[in-house]
Amino acid sequence: MLYEKVEQKKQREKEEEEEDKKKEKEEERELPNSILVRRQLIKALLGKLVNLLII
Repeated sequence: MLYEKVEQKKQREKEEEEEDKKKEKEEERELPNSILVRRQLIKALLGKLVNLLII
């Protein structure tokens, strides 16, 4: 009986670790996307600024 509780606890800890890893991976994926989007936005704004300066 005690052994079963220990096994259940280990199983829960493994599941929690897997969930944490998944969340971290999702956050890592979101960060580069937001950085890329910001870069594209900055490039577009700089392009508009250059066009205004040329005119």
